[in-house]
Amino acid sequence: DGLERRQRLTEDEMIHAAKGLEARATEKMAKINEARSDEAITFLKENALRNGVQMTPSGLQYEVLTEPADPEGPKPKITDFVTVDYQGTLLDGTIFDSSKDRDEPITFALRGVIPGWIEALQLMTVGEKRRLYLPPALGYGNKGAGSVPPYSVLIFDLELIGIKSTDASDDQDPGAIPVDSE
Repeated sequence: DGLERRQRLTEDEMIHAAKGLEARATEKMAKINEARSDEAITFLKENALRNGVQMTPSGLQYEVLTEPADPEGPKPKITDFVTVDYQGTLLDGTIFDSSKDRDEPITFALRGVIPGWIEALQLMTVGEKRRLYLPPALGYGNKGAGSVPPYSVLIFDLELIGIKSTDASDDQDPGAIPVDSE
C-alpha cells in the first residue's frame, strides 16, 4: 500500500523527490512573476500616455489631484520627517495599506520609505495630493512585501500634510518616528 511505499524510500530518493517538487514550484513562481512583470510594463506604458500623467526619469508616474496652496513652498528633504495621508492599491484595486482606513495620518523619516515615495515626496509641497504609479523597482521590486506580490505596480493616493525639518536648530517633534542613529 502507499504508506508502506513511503516507508521504503531511501533518504536519497526522498531528497530527489523534494528537489523535484522545489524545482516545479520555482518554475511555476517564475512564470507567475514573469506575467506580473509583463503586466506592469504594459500598464505603465499605456498609463504614461494618459492625459495628465507625468513621468520622471526614474519611471515614477504621477497625476496632481490637488494643487498646493503655495506651489513654491518648501519641499521635504531626504533628512526630514513628513506627515502624509495615503491609500495604496494594486492594479486590481486591492487596497494593501491605508492611513485613511486607520483615520490617522502617519509621520515618518523620509529616508526610511520605498524609493518611489522618497522621490515623489521631495517633489511635493504641503497641501498637495498626487496619485502615484510606482514601477516595481520603485516599490517592493522582485521581493514583494506582506500582501504585495513581487513585481507589482503600486498606486498611491498621497497627500503631503506636513514637513518637520531635522535641522539641529529645530526641536524634535515628539510624535515623529525616530531615525536609527547607527
